[in-house]
Amino acid sequence: MGATADLVRRWVELYNDGSPEAYGSDDFLRLYAADVDWKESPTSLTPEGRGGDLRTLREATAFGRSLFRNRRVAIDVIVEEGDRAVWTGAWSATIGVDGLPSPRGTVVEIAMAMLVEVCDGRIVRQRDFLTAPVER
Repeated sequence: MGATADLVRRWVELYNDGSPEAYGSDDFLRLYAADVDWKESPTSLTPEGRGGDLRTLREATAFGRSLFRNRRVAIDVIVEEGDRAVWTGAWSATIGVDGLPSPRGTVVEIAMAMLVEVCDGRIVRQRDFLTAPVER
């Protein structure tokens, strides 16, 4: 694998810094260009989907931090072609608040696929496709 797949693996490494007490930092955001074009498919929490630039990604991270802790992403497969890659895997986190469909302390998992495009060592375009959450 090449530099784009390496960047995806680095993204996962930085993203997986959550703990039983904390959601995780936003250190992974340093891998994005400021004008990144990000879009996420609709979810039960964001039925209209989300999208925007690095500021929007920071807001999405803060939203996740307000609801969850101990986030994790696992890669199943990465396919890379030059400055583009697609990868599939799973996102999981522990619910950290009351008022969601599942009780606090429940671990939820979402199957996902992510398409990324990289320029000058930064993610410039990303598309996230997410399934409905399941309890683990």
